[in-house]
Amino acid sequence: MPSPRTLILLLGSYLASCQSSRPLLIESYGQAQKLVPQYVRQHGKNQSSTPWLGPPPAPVQRYRRAHPASPAVLLGHVDLLLENGQVVRQPGALLVIDKQGIIANDAGDYAVELAAGQHTLRGGGVGFLWSQAPPLFVAVGDSIRVDFRLLSDPRPLIN
Repeated sequence: MPSPRTLILLLGSYLASCQSSRPLLIESYGQAQKLVPQYVRQHGKNQSSTPWLGPPPAPVQRYRRAHPASPAVLLGHVDLLLENGQVVRQPGALLVIDKQGIIANDAGDYAVELAAGQHTLRGGGVGFLWSQAPPLFVAVGDSIRVDFRLLSDPRPLIN
């Protein structure tokens, strides 16, 4: 598995590419497989020309805290949706919170404290379509759960 620093460098180049064109939302393997030939004809093997986003994460869940003055906590897990419809945990998935990367543990779970305010959250990794959560509005004492289901990226690798 690549080092966390390598993953973050790859993520930075991906995020830079997202600024240049509008992402395409891919919600299933069937949809992706139908689009790959057209994608290759239009862009060759250059994945940076049109970013694809995978399905959005499950709806954000908020929980009451026993100690409302505690720091806010963001937690969840990352699954991989296989072509046959089976769902398995995805250990080592990369999550990006406000351009800061964290890595899911061996069970695909993650947890991090957040400051109050608005935050952005993406889940993905090398070889996966990135999934973008809606903006998170966090207050002190919040517990927020965001679970991701990732799809493998079917596009050809860079030539």
